[in-house]
Amino acid sequence: MGEICAFLSASPGEPAAVAITGDVGIGKTMVWKHLVQAALPPSFRVLSCRPSPSERPLAFSALDDLLGDVIEEFLPELPEYRRRAVAVALARGTSLESMPERQVLARGTLDAFRILSSAAPLLVAVDDAQ
Repeated sequence: MGEICAFLSASPGEPAAVAITGDVGIGKTMVWKHLVQAALPPSFRVLSCRPSPSERPLAFSALDDLLGDVIEEFLPELPEYRRRAVAVALARGTSLESMPERQVLARGTLDAFRILSSAAPLLVAVDDAQ
């Protein structure tokens, strides 16, 4: 668990990533939970998701878990075309529009993370990332 604390304190302000890998049943989710607990506010802003097996095939369900509760904090700040793509992906559009272009949605999501990390370091924690 020392590695987790070292990860959280390393290079403040710089993007960093950690992947917890290993065989099924060895405790990856427990390590993930510890990481999320160690990063709780005020030190970090934490966005997390743990999609259930039934949610995994649904388009953007993990993105909605991550950003759905905080959408009002960043959506007004996005450029119009990125705002529209994120709103559609998170089912916040006024009508069912076609699926957003992947690159525009990716840029809108990156912009959202940048906005949400402006006041405190942001930890985006995804369990079962596949």
